[in-house]
Amino acid sequence: MANLTGQAIQNTYPGLLNLATATTGITSTPQQIQDGLGNNTGTRIGTNFLTNPTVFGMTDYRADYYGLGFTATGVAPVASTQNILIGNLFYDNGTYDYSAITYNVGTITSTSDVVTIAFYSTQYVDGVGAAPSVLVQSGITLTVNSTGVKTTSLPSSLSFSGYGPGYYWMMMKISNSGVTPTIRFTGSGNALVAAGIPSAKLGFTLTPAGTAAQIAVKAVGGTPQIAYSGLTNFQTSFSAADVRTFSSTVTPPSYGFALNTIK
Repeated sequence: MANLTGQAIQNTYPGLLNLATATTGITSTPQQIQDGLGNNTGTRIGTNFLTNPTVFGMTDYRADYYGLGFTATGVAPVASTQNILIGNLFYDNGTYDYSAITYNVGTITSTSDVVTIAFYSTQYVDGVGAAPSVLVQSGITLTVNSTGVKTTSLPSSLSFSGYGPGYYWMMMKISNSGVTPTIRFTGSGNALVAAGIPSAKLGFTLTPAGTAAQIAVKAVGGTPQIAYSGLTNFQTSFSAADVRTFSSTVTPPSYGFALNTIK
């Protein structure tokens, strides 16, 4: 802005960026960004819209839910994941706030299972790939004493706006003091996570043998899920050392869920 210092508006307005409708401000209707002479820049902007022919753009719609979605068929917990943290990677546009989480209990034969969850931002750890980073919200206990679609209110509005659009983790702990947990959540309904989005946005890391590049999440195929053997409590943050020491390769499917959008 230094080149505008001391300058009269009549001498500088051609170089100022402006909306096509100069008197309304940004609205839900996309408008051209223009210079002061009315020439289009090729970029259009709205309250939930930004596009340009030379860059990838996406309109964010305020849908009913965000998250991984869920299916109708229950899936067995990954072996040896009782009482340890399990992570499910998902994408969020960082635009909206959420009031609750909805999920589907496929089957359960014990009514004493306890399931708690928390949400984390994401970091990249060399040699491992994407992993949980900083705690966003915890203190969430799901209702799992019967089958069917359940909705659990969150302790407070959940928002990822402080981190912006990107990948996040829903971390889960399944426990039962008496028996092996019998809870069967239904799987993820979002095949996009397994169909190239992580590779496009997260890049790649080497396989443990160092012989091939693979999706940058320490998991085998399908929708990424990861277990943290030895970690039984939700941490304020995960260090790179935590990730390297405790992360273990697991075989999905991951558990599905949907975050209830506040409208």
